[in-house]
Amino acid sequence: GDGSLPEATDLRLLPTLAATAAASGRPFQAPPAPAQPEASATPEASATPEAPDAFDASAYREAVEGVQSPLRRALHPAVERARKSSRRLIVLDAEDPEALLAARLLAEQQLAEPILLGELFKLESRAQELGLSLRGLAIHNPSRDKLREPYAQALHEVLGDELGLDLEEARRWVADPQVFAALTLARGEADAVLALGAHGRGLEPLARALQILPRRERGAGRAGLHLVARPERTFVLTDTLGPRDPTSEEVAEAALDAAAFVEHILGETPRVAILAETSYGARREVALERLQRARDLARVRRPGLLIDGPLTAEVALDAALQAERYPACALGGEPANVLVAPGRAAARIALDLMACAAGAETAGPFVWSLRHPLGVAPRGSKAEVLVHTALVTAALAIQADLEHKEDEPGPLREALERAVAAAKEAEEAALAEGGEGAAALPGVTPQRVTRALTARRRPVRPGEAKPKPAAEIPSAAKAAGTPSEAKPAAEAKAGATEAKAGATEAKAGATEGASAPKPAAEGPSAPKPADAAKPVPSDPKVPPATKSLAPAEAKVPALQPTSKPSTPGAAKGASPAAAAQPSSPAAPASEPRPMSPAERAERAKRQEEARRARARAQARGEGPAKG
Repeated sequence: GDGSLPEATDLRLLPTLAATAAASGRPFQAPPAPAQPEASATPEASATPEAPDAFDASAYREAVEGVQSPLRRALHPAVERARKSSRRLIVLDAEDPEALLAARLLAEQQLAEPILLGELFKLESRAQELGLSLRGLAIHNPSRDKLREPYAQALHEVLGDELGLDLEEARRWVADPQVFAALTLARGEADAVLALGAHGRGLEPLARALQILPRRERGAGRAGLHLVARPERTFVLTDTLGPRDPTSEEVAEAALDAAAFVEHILGETPRVAILAETSYGARREVALERLQRARDLARVRRPGLLIDGPLTAEVALDAALQAERYPACALGGEPANVLVAPGRAAARIALDLMACAAGAETAGPFVWSLRHPLGVAPRGSKAEVLVHTALVTAALAIQADLEHKEDEPGPLREALERAVAAAKEAEEAALAEGGEGAAALPGVTPQRVTRALTARRRPVRPGEAKPKPAAEIPSAAKAAGTPSEAKPAAEAKAGATEAKAGATEAKAGATEGASAPKPAAEGPSAPKPADAAKPVPSDPKVPPATKSLAPAEAKVPALQPTSKPSTPGAAKGASPAAAAQPSSPAAPASEPRPMSPAERAERAKRQEEARRARARAQARGEGPAKG
């Protein structure tokens, strides 16, 4: 109740209170010291104490985590490297609640950039159950991702003959999350993989991925490393994934991988002990000779490495016993921090004993012999264990990038880049043509999926015209309501041109009719050409609309009399729309009545029909005159 922070040994409240104190920004205040008798007071004690230093939240958090977890304390160098250079980490089995929680913690603490593999709906449902947010986490569904087809083509092109895969089988392989993850690593779009493995099955569930992932060195094995932490010491145990009866070369490779792991991840000088049931081969056996050859091979490949064996575990971990019994031991008078088991069975037994009986914290196995490291945690592990595994895997990825930054891209990566680029070009072409695009890109989020589904357009069916934008639809079609009821743009333009020509012809005919007397209609009593100048009464059968034209209608090709006479028979033969249009009162020329787009379209249609009717009538009227 005095506002002071709890003691660092209170393991129950430290995580919550440390985060609260860090967020509050209050200065550190030590608990008040017990009251001293006045006689013992000194001028120094009675002086006013200096103001406390500002609270260092980062240091306090690290101290709390170190007390709670010896493994986290040992991984402090790896944590600092991960924070300075974050790595993209693919999380397999992301639908597991602990894996999803670990991914959220890694993203919030900026220790890695998780990439989740799984179905979006299941991941969202699981996140809602846990009260987590998927914001900022990339999600891919291997069975439906748009990269599945280019990945399958590249896999078939490069490794189809080696793995015996045709294109259809390659598509089925890519739908497997472990294969999708391996191809994403090979393409350079991720740096490492975090997976959940079944207890006792080693790397068997990841067999397909291991056939695809390139190795750091040609001929390198797939040794599995486990990190074991106790309050007093931390060491590496290998090989927990190798063969049951390894050769001398495989034991040497496992020892060298573990030595590099301790040097780069833990920041310590490696001291390697090859374990056996007896030290230095007290009796001659084939198994012991094999371990001795492995020790010699490791010394040849890495001169100066502190490695010795065969040694019992008791001698390897007790420096005093080494000095007492084996003064010539090459471990430098200190306990070993790398233990190399003679086989997988012995390594697994030792790991379980240390974790269950001795209460040691473990993380792994880790496969560092690959170009892109692989971290595996037992299925059912807590989120804290997965975070530790991810931290080590990310640190291994940083070191691998430093060692291989000058390497040329391999054939698989080149094939993947070509296939993905071709798929993107095809997608852009489909979008430009108005078709439906593919699914979202590798870095997809729920918000992007929602926007993509909302903006999706219906694909254009074969033989169907591409729909026009609203700005290109003719005004008459807009008034009609739907594009299907409107004329095509080209036909509307041609109709407007013909209407304009008809208006010009009608205007010319009206001018000619005003300057000369109108001839009578041809018929049985039609006058001769010589009598054409005589006034002839107009035919009463001709509709009034063909005799006169209102001034307001003179500018458009309405029903007009032409310069050539027409017979009543011709008028009768014309269509009703062309020969018998009732005259309507014309509006004053100075104030024309505005017309709607639909009226203008209908009017142009009538004018075109009238022009064609006049052409037919003229053709029939000129026949007898020529004869």
